[in-house]
Amino acid sequence: MNFDHIEAPTFSPWIWRSKCTAKIKSFFWLLANDRLNTKDMLLRKSFNLDDNGLCKISDNGSLETRDHLFWSCSFSKQCWHSINITLGNTLELSQMIIAARSNFRRPFFFEAFATSCWNIWKHRNALVFDNVTPSFSSWSYSFKRDLFLLSYRMKDDLKSSLITSLDAL
Repeated sequence: MNFDHIEAPTFSPWIWRSKCTAKIKSFFWLLANDRLNTKDMLLRKSFNLDDNGLCKISDNGSLETRDHLFWSCSFSKQCWHSINITLGNTLELSQMIIAARSNFRRPFFFEAFATSCWNIWKHRNALVFDNVTPSFSSWSYSFKRDLFLLSYRMKDDLKSSLITSLDAL
């Protein structure tokens, strides 16, 4: 099988060079390539869904797509706002991430970005599989805990910058 025609996202090196754990890197690779099993992906694979693929988090009748779940859902917007990451929802994913990185202006951007997405996904899955209603306070706690744990994988200067930022949240 020839994959010459497939181009990796421009931010791909950020994924693999980040201090994130392997599971978050793999998760983000799937997210970047729109291969997560969101409800629209399951519908495309001909799965029968009881809720017609609608987002259960926002409950506004939107189809649960990658873009909706991570960028335009009311829950995810609240998460991004809380950590001062501004997303341009009209941009293509690579452009949106590059613009968000330039606005964030901290050396641990990708770690914060990927960890935020990971925790949005975990809260979505808790709702879908365990019927646990996501709350912003629960997401915030999980996000801070996961980033703090990542700080042990960082050099001292980056670690101190991250911990200072976490204390400010």
